[in-house]
Amino acid sequence: MKTRLLSASSSEMLQLTSLELKQAIKASEGRTIVSENVAPRPSWTGDDLTNAEVAAAFSADLILLNCVDVFDVQISGLPATDQPILELRRLVGRPIGVNLEPIDLDVDMTEKRLELVEGRQATAKTFQEIEALGFDFVCLTGNPGTGVSNNQIERAIQQAKAYFSGLIIAGKMHAAGSNEAVIDLETVRRFIEAGADVILVPAVGTVPGFTEGDLRAIVEEVHVHDALVMSAI
Repeated sequence: MKTRLLSASSSEMLQLTSLELKQAIKASEGRTIVSENVAPRPSWTGDDLTNAEVAAAFSADLILLNCVDVFDVQISGLPATDQPILELRRLVGRPIGVNLEPIDLDVDMTEKRLELVEGRQATAKTFQEIEALGFDFVCLTGNPGTGVSNNQIERAIQQAKAYFSGLIIAGKMHAAGSNEAVIDLETVRRFIEAGADVILVPAVGTVPGFTEGDLRAIVEEVHVHDALVMSAI
């Protein structure tokens, strides 16, 4: 199926394979909006509506769940169900993704490390679990202070390819507590070679030193390899 994500109905969106989803985003020519929701956080509207539904109502095209323990999924406002992600897909009518964090215990930290439960980390077990749960995509990135490194993101991409059939987004919008460059061209090339479909980068001006020139160079490099870029705030 070849369709622009912007033109697709909910039923069409939810039938897309990972390659079809990538093509649908590409065909939308830079106008795809991802809304990242801290899923366990109380819903803005009360207990009978998820923040994902609110985001979709305000024109989000993709819903990315953050801070989810994939072994104990908690989504505020979601009715009781033994298939939480499939139910959320039905309610929202949009592809649903999740953040998993490739922790690097050896990276030089710039702040105190935030410890994460196993279900939020990028491992073979969590990739197998998100496949079983029915997620459409995964974002390999780091929350503030978690100590995610680009080396570990690269390894996680390779592992995700082995266990997960969905779209793979990879990169950082900030340093995640690690004392390293957030992104550069060499890191981009490594992520693409490892199998990433979408490279996550900071929006221009949102982290020190990341300029419009940096973004342009990364976008040009990524597009040469038929991958996509997500600029994130």
